[in-house]
Amino acid sequence: MIVVGFRGSNDVRDSILKRGVKATVLQPACQQVQLGVTQADAQIKTRQAPAAQAPLLDCDLINAANAGRQKAFALKD
Repeated sequence: MIVVGFRGSNDVRDSILKRGVKATVLQPACQQVQLGVTQADAQIKTRQAPAAQAPLLDCDLINAANAGRQKAFALKD
């Protein structure tokens, strides 16, 4: 059984490094918040709801190859 998460926390990163969980997906939390504020501001100013389709944001797959670079919900160089 392959276990994959979708949060990108340091606990999951540690499990990946110990060969427990196989991978996780790191969501761009900062971008999500910025987009939410931008959309709310536009809705307040225009009194129109945003487009029905939610915008897509790129996520990063964290696995054994790059887990050592992941810290505090971000990939570090």
